Amino acid sequence: MTDADIASLLDSADAAVCSEGADAQMRCYASEADYRAAEGLARAEVGLLSMYNCPSGYFCMWEWTEFGGDRVQYRVAGTKDLYSHWRDRGTSFYNRREDGGRLVDFRTRMPDPALYFAAGQYHRDLGKEGYIYGGNWNNKVDRIVLS
Repeated sequence: MTDADIASLLDSADAAVCSEGADAQMRCYASEADYRAAEGLARAEVGLLSMYNCPSGYFCMWEWTEFGGDRVQYRVAGTKDLYSHWRDRGTSFYNRREDGGRLVDFRTRMPDPALYFAAGQYHRDLGKEGYIYGGNWNNKVDRIVLS
């Protein structure tokens, strides 16, 4: 799969879950049910907006507070530049990996601020996390760096 193919998947507004596999390839699904069926996971409760939809060993970020809405999830360490559909959309996260990392916001002619997180850490609402240049971290994430 080319970078353009991955970008197209991640930019698709029709994708409810985008997940990085052990091979570091991204796969996107139209619904939580489609994702769970493709990955051989048990069905989630209907209507459940839960941090536990994030599989063990993954870092997951949701578009809404309280782990709701569309989700992108990564498992392989490294730098994850978010494509246009996901840039500046993160509102909650759960790190179910054994290592920490950081969220990064790209700034023009200013240092790029980072919000560090530990293994097992979660945040229900980035709108409540202070931002160095004023305001908060809601809808500011452009890059995820996993240790």
